[in-house]
Amino acid sequence: MTELENHLTEWSIKNTLVTVCGKGGGRSAAAAEILKSAGFLNTFYLCGGTFGWYENEIKVD
Repeated sequence: MTELENHLTEWSIKNTLVTVCGKGGGRSAAAAEILKSAGFLNTFYLCGGTFGWYENEIKVD
């Protein structure tokens, strides 16, 4: 997570940020908490991760 913390100044706290990892819930949830602690209030993690996204055939516009 140090890599994430090194880049916090690159984003606006007004942006909506979504963190994603393979299975979702572990690393992505921890990353979302780091972002929230740094003042990024519109921060979420993708439950189920990329595997869940793929399995549910979720489309992106």
